[in-house]
Amino acid sequence: PMPGQEYTDSVSTAPPSRDPSCRPMTVATGSMEPQISVGDAVLVSKLDTGALEVGDVIQFRRGDYTVIHRIVEIIQEDGALSYVTKGDANNAKDAGAVSAGDVVGKVIATVPGAGRWTLWLHGA
Repeated sequence: PMPGQEYTDSVSTAPPSRDPSCRPMTVATGSMEPQISVGDAVLVSKLDTGALEVGDVIQFRRGDYTVIHRIVEIIQEDGALSYVTKGDANNAKDAGAVSAGDVVGKVIATVPGAGRWTLWLHGA
């Protein structure tokens, strides 16, 4: 990965979905292996963050990038929800909880290898 991409797990390389509530993404790192591998395409659905549960795989904003990791804990503090996340292949939880406002959506489908050509086109 390029500098600053340590946390990047997806790159928006696919055209927008016809359904505005769903968006295809290509996975660029192996932090979610073996369930989701480099070059897999995932479909991310926007939803009410209050419906998210421990075990769900979400896409969230982290600086200039987005990350696709699993929710391992949900924190409710002063009426606000936040999510502790971890890549399945990572040894430790992600630094800092994810606020509900930074959640892009929930991964609802994975297509193995379907995004490899987009990574190739972008030189990843």
